[in-house]
Amino acid sequence: KGVLAGKVLELLGHLRWMLRDRNVSVYATAIEKARCVLQTRALEEVDLVRLAADLHMSYSSFRSQFKNMTGLSPKQYQIQIRVNRAKALLRGSQLSIQEIADELKFTSIYYFSRHFKDQCGLPPLAYRKKSAGFRP
Repeated sequence: KGVLAGKVLELLGHLRWMLRDRNVSVYATAIEKARCVLQTRALEEVDLVRLAADLHMSYSSFRSQFKNMTGLSPKQYQIQIRVNRAKALLRGSQLSIQEIADELKFTSIYYFSRHFKDQCGLPPLAYRKKSAGFRP
């Protein structure tokens, strides 16, 4: 009787482990889909609650899993994509800071500058001047 109970517990442990791996895989697939949506729609306001629902997840679970897998909340991830695009524009174009902020759909130049400095450590104009000095 004790051996049988031990084997049942062992089987339940294996089953739990297999289901955990399956859930991680399902979450990873869903989060990868979300990342693709956020990358392709980086310049749009994405309804994150709707995106979570489309992925068959509650918003809180979606946000938690997204942050666990990317290190950023979905909104922060989208802002990071925009800032990375801004870096390329600052290095490779003559667009003004205002024009870049507008092109990347930041609500204001101040909002853009704040997020840019938070992520890059420099305001956009200083980044442009510094990167211009490193051109080959």
